[in-house]
Amino acid sequence: MLRILTITLAFVAIVFGELSKTKEDKTLKDLEDKIVNDIITHKVMVYSKTYCPWSKRLKVILANYEIDDMKIVELDRSNQTEEMQEILKKYSGRTTVPQLFISGKFVGGHDETKAIEEKGELRPMLEKAHALFTNRVPVPDNEIIETNSEALAVKTKASAAALPSFIAFLSIVTALLFGFSFYY
Repeated sequence: MLRILTITLAFVAIVFGELSKTKEDKTLKDLEDKIVNDIITHKVMVYSKTYCPWSKRLKVILANYEIDDMKIVELDRSNQTEEMQEILKKYSGRTTVPQLFISGKFVGGHDETKAIEEKGELRPMLEKAHALFTNRVPVPDNEIIETNSEALAVKTKASAAALPSFIAFLSIVTALLFGFSFYY
């Protein structure tokens, strides 16, 4: 019985610990989740700044390819530029732009991408990622691939909405197991 109580209390502590995080922590976590989702969802992902000459040059290099699925985020158009750069540092090791990700992997900035292109390795890298219009892999009609971030957000909200019900259920089970009585 003591073991069940300990496990139950530990679970409740974890749940309430998550619920007690500050709004800022949740906002940063949401921002990081969005960045990670973009990096893994899009075949080609670029983080850039509109005024940065290196970012402009990288976009010119990429414009030479018929890229099927590319997303460009202009950090200077966000009110969370610094936060985004710090989050990107976790995944690329740098805060500078541009940052190019292909198939979820950090490739580099302008200089690295230019060097890869000059060696003739950029097109094969994009082909391997199935990122070019000429190299798309057909998806069978019966196979559903969900990459819609809004659909993922709906699922996440639905899971979060179920949490209070689960806590109530857990409270009732605990009360039944240990003979506690309480009222809602």
